[in-house]
Amino acid sequence: MFAPTLTRLKALVFRRAVDAELDEELRYHLEREVERNIAGGMSADAARDAARRAIGNITVATERARDAWRWRLLEELGQDIAYAMRGFRRAPTFVITVIATIGVGLGLLVTVFTLFDAYVLRPISARDPAALYEMSWHSRDRAWHAFRAEQYERLRTTALGFSQTFAFQNLVTRINGRPMVGQLVTGNYFDVVGVPPAIGRTLGPSDDVAPDNGRVIVLSHETWRAQFAGDSSVLGRRVLINGVPLTIVGVAAKGFGGLSSWPYQFWTPLTMAGPLSGWTRINTILKTSENTHIVGRLAPGVGPEQVAARMRAWLRVETASRPSLERANDVMMEPRGTPIPLTPEIVGVFGPIAIAFGLVMLIACANVANMMLARALARQREIGIRLALGAGRRRLVRQLLTESIVLSIPAGLVGLLVSRAAISLGTRAMFATVPPDYAPYLRAVDLSADLRVLAFVLGGAIVAAVAFGLVPAMRATRPDVVRASRGDFDTPFRPSRLRNTLIVAQITMSVLLLICAGVLLRAARGIDRLDPGIRTSDVVQVEVLDRSRAKVLATLALEPGVRAVASAMHYPLDGLLPGLRVKAAGDSSVRVSYNIVSRGYFSAIGLSIIRGRGFTEDEARGGAPVALVSQGAATRMWKGADPVGQTISVADEVGGRMASYRTATVLGVVSDAAPGWIGMSPRSPVVYYPEPINTNGSAILIRVAGDAATMRDRLDRLMMAADSGSVQEIHTLSASLAVQSYPFRAAYWVASVVGVLALLLTVTGVYGVMGYVVAQRRREFGIRMALGASPVALVALVLRHAMRLAIVGFVVGGVFALGVSRGFASLLYGVDSYDPLGYTLGAAVVLGACFVASYIPSRRAAAVDPVEALRADG
Repeated sequence: MFAPTLTRLKALVFRRAVDAELDEELRYHLEREVERNIAGGMSADAARDAARRAIGNITVATERARDAWRWRLLEELGQDIAYAMRGFRRAPTFVITVIATIGVGLGLLVTVFTLFDAYVLRPISARDPAALYEMSWHSRDRAWHAFRAEQYERLRTTALGFSQTFAFQNLVTRINGRPMVGQLVTGNYFDVVGVPPAIGRTLGPSDDVAPDNGRVIVLSHETWRAQFAGDSSVLGRRVLINGVPLTIVGVAAKGFGGLSSWPYQFWTPLTMAGPLSGWTRINTILKTSENTHIVGRLAPGVGPEQVAARMRAWLRVETASRPSLERANDVMMEPRGTPIPLTPEIVGVFGPIAIAFGLVMLIACANVANMMLARALARQREIGIRLALGAGRRRLVRQLLTESIVLSIPAGLVGLLVSRAAISLGTRAMFATVPPDYAPYLRAVDLSADLRVLAFVLGGAIVAAVAFGLVPAMRATRPDVVRASRGDFDTPFRPSRLRNTLIVAQITMSVLLLICAGVLLRAARGIDRLDPGIRTSDVVQVEVLDRSRAKVLATLALEPGVRAVASAMHYPLDGLLPGLRVKAAGDSSVRVSYNIVSRGYFSAIGLSIIRGRGFTEDEARGGAPVALVSQGAATRMWKGADPVGQTISVADEVGGRMASYRTATVLGVVSDAAPGWIGMSPRSPVVYYPEPINTNGSAILIRVAGDAATMRDRLDRLMMAADSGSVQEIHTLSASLAVQSYPFRAAYWVASVVGVLALLLTVTGVYGVMGYVVAQRRREFGIRMALGASPVALVALVLRHAMRLAIVGFVVGGVFALGVSRGFASLLYGVDSYDPLGYTLGAAVVLGACFVASYIPSRRAAAVDPVEALRADG
């Protein structure tokens, strides 16, 4: 069974030895036949002739035996590779240019795929991660909900289809003054995910029995190495979290950072939620806070759809007593097998980046395709002779594609190196440019290249080889055999139309990327100059434990550098403020953002009261049904009428702190400000309701004298001295503004890099093609000059040809850019899809670059000596 395969492998590996054996065996059979003929009475010559007639043509028999013994396709592939390598040794500049061009384009795509792989495709370090699902739900008002801790206790005993479940809460805090992000988890957490300890032990059921009984902590491997230098004697050491001492009992296995894209730094029992959050009664968290996340492991034979159906029925009973709009409407089952589940929203995040980098790759392929066309045209005589000798067209196409693949493999290696360099540079740039207040929260995930990345590199290299090699190969193998074999390459053999199409495509994609980059850069400058409507330079925002609030406020009142202190349910620049529908005049409702703030909030952050008055202390303390509205809200709801004294009512069903404000009287109008996120217009309507400054759970805002960063550090020390562990987070408001604008700036930097690379590739492509066209038309230019054409006329001739292509590419690219920039404008505030300066700059850069790239070859055309040109081609 295996004998033929072994014979073929032997013939493939030991070709010369097998050929020698075959020749020796054929000679042996021939000599034996001659001996038999001589024994039968023939003469030596007659015996030899008869033996040759009996055996047949020796050469044909040899080839038949070789065909039976060998894999001809593999042999031909080896021959093609050897032939390609011999040809490439004679053209090192061509080889280096192709490898570098494809390597840069492929490197960008590999960079995006590496990020996509690390966050979306790579399984977490857990046992059977594909079976883990996190549950959440939507109410009828489309609001997202997690669970209350008490609900988990009831849910874990319900037959939903999970073999195991655990719960967790996220905790942002500080350890030794350094910001940390950890999780409060149930005692079976590590057992369910199946993660062993690196040293010590993990949490167990005995750590999660009753409130405040499990004062232990497990560190992540990264935190252990970074904060404790990998010291094994760390076990038994105590750390303070929010003033509570916790004993380190273990370190999690290397590579495990939780079930999220955000690597967590420690884990402690969920029963410590009350003490660590600063609440004096654990019932507060059990009954009011929906900050508990529940994850389950599917039982064998149970699908997520079955669990979702059972969960939906359970939630409808669980939320039946709530207001209509707050009742459960739908259940989400989010897979937790990877850091980020693969959803349409995630594809929407990675898609635009992949498309932009893909366009750069297409420009690179078009560039190389033009070079391959030029190289193939120079080999027309060789190809014509091979066709005349009987070579099949398919065989020649395969030979040319093999040459493309031989070039693409090292280009893939270059692309991998480019991606590694881009990832390293990008990571360093991110840590170096992010606002210092938030830099400690950043942690790099593992972005090493795994088998999926290597497979993507290989696949991308092969696809690129086909993309830039197939069309030139097809065109090059269709010449007139007689004319090509004698070296006559007149106009019918010049693939000018295809070459021009490739140039137009390059310019189109370059224009698209450059105009979009220009529009985004203009928007970036607008974002940097955007006035959020509040003062940020001298305001510090603090989040403190509820139990420490009174001491912190007393400390701040004694500090001479503090100019004003206020509180708010939400920071002014901490993400989009919550929204609801309110009714004013008439029956129509308006969607507004809202915040609940103390009396001094407006003066602390620089919001001026334009009309009416602000809250009084008694109104704030008593939760009076009054409100202030922004100018945008006043215009939207009363359309020029005086809003002071008007009544607004909440159209949605609300509870909790908003229950007191279902109907409120408008006391005044304040200036406009961004509704929590600078991506929204400052004119967005906002309504403010009152609260006392000592309200638990509200953030504290402090307007200071002098440098805000210096005062932040001073206030941090003072508050920690007043009550150790009281401060959970402290930042300057200007840092929050910088963090919000940072993603915009990062996107614009990436767009700029992509645009510049696209332009460089396009310029080199235009320059290379125009230089080749000039070389091919050298005889024509010589004739023109002999007939009286001036050098200026020849320069104009070449430039007209190039600029026609550039203008066509610009028009087509501009149309595409208009559509793409309109999409940006619908998503991002401050983007002008009709920005004339952006389009003008894009046109000027592309057309100018194409002009320069064409002018140099055109000068070469004007320098042609007509006598030498005609003699050389004569």
